[in-house]
Amino acid sequence: MTTSSSSTPSIIHYEREEKLNSQEDMVGHQISYRSGYFCNSRGYKLVCQEWIPENPKGIVFILHGYGDHGQHMLADDAKEFARKQYASYIFDQQGHGLSEGLPAFIQDFDDLMEDSIQFIDDIASRFPKQKRFVYSSSMGGAIGLLVSLKKPEIFNGGLILLAPLIKLDDHMVPNQMIVNLLTWVSGYFPSLPIVPGDNVNALNIKDPKKRAEHANHPLTYKGRARLGTGVAILKVTSKLQQQMANVNVPLLILHGSEDKVSSPLVSQELYKVAKSQDKSLKIYPGMWHSLTSEPESDIVYGDIVHWMEERLFTQTLMSIITPVPESTGDASF
Repeated sequence: MTTSSSSTPSIIHYEREEKLNSQEDMVGHQISYRSGYFCNSRGYKLVCQEWIPENPKGIVFILHGYGDHGQHMLADDAKEFARKQYASYIFDQQGHGLSEGLPAFIQDFDDLMEDSIQFIDDIASRFPKQKRFVYSSSMGGAIGLLVSLKKPEIFNGGLILLAPLIKLDDHMVPNQMIVNLLTWVSGYFPSLPIVPGDNVNALNIKDPKKRAEHANHPLTYKGRARLGTGVAILKVTSKLQQQMANVNVPLLILHGSEDKVSSPLVSQELYKVAKSQDKSLKIYPGMWHSLTSEPESDIVYGDIVHWMEERLFTQTLMSIITPVPESTGDASF
């Protein structure tokens, strides 16, 4: 695989490596697969994976949603991008999947944002000249937006948002009196899994077979949301609604019209108010929350890859038409 050397040692400790042959998943490409872990600033081991084709033309970082992980359907997304010659990377957030931490417990979304920046910065140092795209779904979309507000230079390719969690659908939020009570109790018992509301796993995926497959995966979180997590989600969605006008990175926003988890109306509002000059929005009629698990997932993948290819083409075109400055004979360093 082609990577660029960095003077700083990688934070990732690799434990497994293999070649995926073309007779399995990676038709037409030789793919290197590696998995391992890195430690976040709070001392937790976070499990990560990568799929790297020969001579990758771009980099995709995947940020998963609440209760999800990179060991199942999002691994399929990573493989799909690798087939298109994009190096793909994902890690399980703290308390999710194979990573350490109390399952599905989030104290502060800034922690997840910092972990994501730590991971992306480490990988990006290997590919300093290539376009970086952050592919983020649901809660991962909230994290991606936080990263874009904190460190927009990460997104030299763009931020891809699939059903971003900027505002929960109204039926997902208890009335204000219950919210106030639960917020007070969470100050004493933040890890209690007693937040009322619909089972998110039942609302994510439209296809009953895929829905059951995902819900029954041993690493998918199946319990009620913890009090601290519920409060953290309400805080981060409120923050993003207040700050989304400050988003100023290339944006591709995708949402299903029948999403019952996060509101597609807020994706439309993000598209309208974001400072980004390069921004696109697509609402898929009839689709639910998990767009790449829909029967029409090929359309979604196609739209994403087309959007990335356009930005790669622009980069290539600019490198061709931009004149190289003539030497003046001065040796300035």
